Amino acid sequence: MKRGTRSLLLAACVTLGAALLLWVGPWTLLHMRRDAASLAPLFNSGGTSETKDGLLAAVRSSLEKDSVLTGETPQQEIIQSLPFDPVHLPDVPPPPGPPPPPLITFIVLWSPDHRTANYLPNFFASVGANPRIEVLLIKFDKYNFGQAVCEQERAPHIKNVREVCVPLEEYYRLHADYLCQEWGCTEEQQKTVREVVKKRFEEGDRVNSSYRPFRAEVFKQYMSGDVGLWGWCDLDQMFGNLDRTFPWDLVNDYDVFIAGAPTGNPKMQLFMPGHMTVFRNSPEVAREFLKLEEVSSYDKFMTMEWIIRPASDGCEEGEYSHALLVLSTLRWLRFDAVVDSTHHISTLDGVFSIENWAWIKHSMVEGIELPAADEAFLRPEIRRQINAALRKHRKDAVREPSFSPAGQESEIAVRTDDEIIDGWFLWFPRRYAVLYMSEVGPTLDNGGRNHMRYTGRTNPAGPVTERFEPIQKDMILEPLAPIGDWHYSEHNRPWLRESLYNHFQNEKYSKWWTLPDRSLRDGEVLYIDKDTGAHIWNEHGDIMWQSSWPH
Repeated sequence: MKRGTRSLLLAACVTLGAALLLWVGPWTLLHMRRDAASLAPLFNSGGTSETKDGLLAAVRSSLEKDSVLTGETPQQEIIQSLPFDPVHLPDVPPPPGPPPPPLITFIVLWSPDHRTANYLPNFFASVGANPRIEVLLIKFDKYNFGQAVCEQERAPHIKNVREVCVPLEEYYRLHADYLCQEWGCTEEQQKTVREVVKKRFEEGDRVNSSYRPFRAEVFKQYMSGDVGLWGWCDLDQMFGNLDRTFPWDLVNDYDVFIAGAPTGNPKMQLFMPGHMTVFRNSPEVAREFLKLEEVSSYDKFMTMEWIIRPASDGCEEGEYSHALLVLSTLRWLRFDAVVDSTHHISTLDGVFSIENWAWIKHSMVEGIELPAADEAFLRPEIRRQINAALRKHRKDAVREPSFSPAGQESEIAVRTDDEIIDGWFLWFPRRYAVLYMSEVGPTLDNGGRNHMRYTGRTNPAGPVTERFEPIQKDMILEPLAPIGDWHYSEHNRPWLRESLYNHFQNEKYSKWWTLPDRSLRDGEVLYIDKDTGAHIWNEHGDIMWQSSWPH
């Protein structure tokens, strides 16, 4: 055979081989399946798929100007292929090593009971949406449901949730071991401490508060190695996007991070909320909380009135907070972290309060009767507008430094005197209360609520300071159409404020309270009006589920 003929034949074989590589097998090099394609419905109305007319309408709406406000359909991913070169194949990456430790391990104590915990699916889903954190779920059979119920996995498909069922006797022993290690107990004293821990546990510790600041030391055998931060949190909440909302750039400057709610009140109470506080993972940090007199020694532990009282069982918010703020040398920072609004939304990519929500009724199309605010949020044009704002935020959000040149900072006086405490609502003995008066807040818009507020100390011997940072309102809800000559200013328009987490503290006690059995999915929005109900809509703004309609 002539050389030219052989060359042509070889080229034909190479071409045929390349074509086979591209198109055979269940998955091809172009990531296209050989299986028959399926056409998923684009919209859902009342549980039924729209037909040809609906599809054409969707296509038309996606071509209209500003279609982002009218429910555009998601564009299909563009698949780009590169020339196949059988000689210069890319290097195969080495097998991955052990995963890095989580940035924060949240240690959560939980016992199965008779209550319907329909918030759990969304809690675990929000943990899964933040793969750089971890939840260590310590389970124990407080209400005698049996070991099998305790061992049952609550989040089997969430990789960054680890579940450990601890027998009650082991639970008591772990606490007694830690306390006696710090106090230097005798063997007999250690047995006595274990019995006292058990007795006080059985007498009542409703939210497992007695030893909260020591959880990382008590349960350290179950923690991942080299975890720099640990925290506690509640289960009746949803995490937002921690990459965007936790002050990661400040983790080396503080020992304790206190989650707070935005407020325009010039009087501010300082305390570690039971629904979230984060600590530097260190025995020295835990040891500072032993300065609280009731846990300072074996003798004080045995003889003093215990910190779980009939009318006050949240000692992390009273007694231990007092130890941090007044008795310890720890560096602490309180920052705005929790959603605090009558109207709020939660997604797997972030949680948001709707600020200035009363103005939402003015974001309607001209010529219609303006409804009440709770009805306005359920109108399709408003739902699509919120979805558009969320998409824009997800695409454009940039994490800025926590402290900027535009921030305003001043020293404050932390106070425990009767003058500042009188008239202030407290849910624990007043001798543990810590408050201060803001001087800068009253000079700012809305008393400082429209800023990010930081309060803390970076030096044990230094001053306590308060700092206000401006918030970039890049998610303002614009009016859909002019309303006469009415002026729609920056100060009276609704906007979405992103937070670190959403706590369903009050909602779950409402008559309307219920949630679906399954968790939110990507693109879905859980909207709650605390007064009337909860609603879920999808990425197109279609209502998928509701607890009730507004009045």
